[in-house]
Amino acid sequence: MKAELRRQHILDCAKQVFAEKGYYEAYVEDVIKIAHIGKGTIYEYFRNKEDLFLSLLIRSLEEWKRSVNISHTDIVTLDPVSYFRYRIKRSIEFLNNDRQLTSILLKTGFGFNPHIQKLIGEFEKNLRKHIIHDLRLAQHLNVLQDDIDINVTASILIGGILMIAYQNILSVPRMSSEEIEDLTKKYITTFISGIFKRSVIEKYTK
Repeated sequence: MKAELRRQHILDCAKQVFAEKGYYEAYVEDVIKIAHIGKGTIYEYFRNKEDLFLSLLIRSLEEWKRSVNISHTDIVTLDPVSYFRYRIKRSIEFLNNDRQLTSILLKTGFGFNPHIQKLIGEFEKNLRKHIIHDLRLAQHLNVLQDDIDINVTASILIGGILMIAYQNILSVPRMSSEEIEDLTKKYITTFISGIFKRSVIEKYTK
């Protein structure tokens, strides 16, 4: 097996272990066992459990970015509300399709345990960076309410998506396309009135 393929295989196995056991109850030996590799092999790619966990989160962030990406051609044709709707819907679909990652994020949590926060800090920082970029773009286009706090809004967005995942994704075997569409609509309806200017809402939600 080529080096990069082996690395990805180890990360796939690590995702399974962390999803099932959580960070603290998972051990490198668990990953070695299901990956069917020698003990020395895993340390050719990862220094320790922390490095393995962080590498998994970084890979997941890249997968999320690809999932919610919008081409330049599509961006110029989307109004602000539709752009926001697309990003939210694709994020919900991403978490719905990757139940192991969703389980890891919900079991780990954001900002509670100092040791865990150290591990996921880079992941959270990069996730926030992309959300804040979208919000600043909307602010530049003058479609956000004037008194919006970008950082607080980003936190609410992240927390809202994770709560949706907790209440609506892990509790069912698999959400259908219709259920995701309905959930997205409810999220958008509730959220856009708090961040977009009324003139924007009236223009693009008729």
